[in-house]
Amino acid sequence: MKIIFYLLWVLVLLSSPNAFADKIYLRNGEVIHGTISKETKYSVKLDSDGKSETYYRYEIDRVEKDQDIGKPGDLQGGLAAQGISEEKKKLIRRLLDANGAKEGIRRIFLKIVSEAPEENRTELKQLLNVEELVEQLIPIYADYYTDAELKELIAFYSSATGQKVLKLTPALMQKGVEVTSKYFREKISPPTQQDPIASP
Repeated sequence: MKIIFYLLWVLVLLSSPNAFADKIYLRNGEVIHGTISKETKYSVKLDSDGKSETYYRYEIDRVEKDQDIGKPGDLQGGLAAQGISEEKKKLIRRLLDANGAKEGIRRIFLKIVSEAPEENRTELKQLLNVEELVEQLIPIYADYYTDAELKELIAFYSSATGQKVLKLTPALMQKGVEVTSKYFREKISPPTQQDPIASP
């Protein structure tokens, strides 16, 4: 159970909160993340963090929708892609360091090895290679993020707020799992009410 929790934590770290969101690229260079709720010939309405904002076409350079970047085969294309610049690879490695994903993977591998039968531990140590997995993740990040976005993410995770997010994520996930489990238990198996005992 603990290993599954660690895996979920790393998956959260590997995916930015904005990784699977619609994006509006404004002409002033700003990128807005959220969910497009309405689109007309003249404007685009974007929902983000519980708020709605309307952006007019003359302000917008381009719109990138989640379904446009998440089509089947996109990741396979990224895994097979060649020509990722060394600079971009370095940025992705820095991001995986900054957001704790690489360290999370390392901890998971150590946990798996430590909980395995003793006779299998040596083999597992040889099989589970953190750097090898990181190299396989690089093309995926390269598909989804520009160099500028990677730099912004690195800056965020290197900031005090970013470090707080990393520190609190495991506890928030744990509490979220507990609340969600309780919610479903109550919905699926509501407490039965006993009929009042009839007075003699």
